[in-house]
Amino acid sequence: MSWIHTINYDEADGPLKKIYDRIKGPNGTIDNVLSIHSLRPHTLTGHMALYKSVLHNTHNSLPKWYLETLGVYVSLLNRCSYCLDHHSAGLRRLLNDQRKANALLAALESDALDTYFEPKYLEGLLYAKKLTLPTTEMTKSVIEALREVGFSDGEILEINQVTSYFNYVNRTVVGLGVTTKGDVLGLSPNKSDDPNDWGHSSRLSFQSNFCILEKYPQQHPMSFTLIDNVAQKRYEFQLPEHTPCIEYIKTKDKIYLTHTEVPVALEGQGIGSELVKQALEHIKEKELTLIPLCPFVAHYLKEHPQWKELVLKGINIA
Repeated sequence: MSWIHTINYDEADGPLKKIYDRIKGPNGTIDNVLSIHSLRPHTLTGHMALYKSVLHNTHNSLPKWYLETLGVYVSLLNRCSYCLDHHSAGLRRLLNDQRKANALLAALESDALDTYFEPKYLEGLLYAKKLTLPTTEMTKSVIEALREVGFSDGEILEINQVTSYFNYVNRTVVGLGVTTKGDVLGLSPNKSDDPNDWGHSSRLSFQSNFCILEKYPQQHPMSFTLIDNVAQKRYEFQLPEHTPCIEYIKTKDKIYLTHTEVPVALEGQGIGSELVKQALEHIKEKELTLIPLCPFVAHYLKEHPQWKELVLKGINIA
């Protein structure tokens, strides 16, 4: 999880335990980006106060999706996969529109910002890039350009603080070898009107690389029939009002499961898990080799190791 020793929730006591109780997610989970502070709990307090203020505070006037977008972009520039995984998941949850999220993230990843963002938001992202990359000289004209596209000075401060925060946390994570192993992606403090509420939660928390699923799959009492929709390149359940699906890419003898989606209305009913199970049964029947690119599918394989025999040799499902 990191290159230095950390103290987990069960081992914590004293001041660290008190802070952990404030920030823990489901089942006492503590994100690795936070437990990395465990040897110096006072730095964790400072981190959380800053994080909550710049991203999750009702006094910010810029939309939260844009603040998250700034964070994702800075993390891309800094090549911080940890923050990219977590905050792209959070961004997808905020947008709640898969096509829009895909287009936005594609523009960030290709650094083709003008293909997606309107001039105002584009200028804010360019400022974040200039502030992040050390080769760029900052001058007053950069601030004036932000004013010209319509940002107030308070909003410019918000952009500056989010950019600065992500540069700080990116360097903390990259410099100490922090990984997402054991984390639940996409958790965040959601009560923006309470600066003292640091608890982490999310209904759409296990998501990354275009994957959105319910976090706690349960056994669903209904039965579903798997459809291999070759034209759409996906496995799916065709329900009256919704179509949960797993997108795939097939070659002659391999299948890549790339993205799984369960509509919000069907979350928490175990439909995602049942969909994966039936897809794996179909893959086994067709004698295909599996490459699981969707994190939810990988998580399902981890929880159900009997299916790992389908996975391409050399791929480790930890």
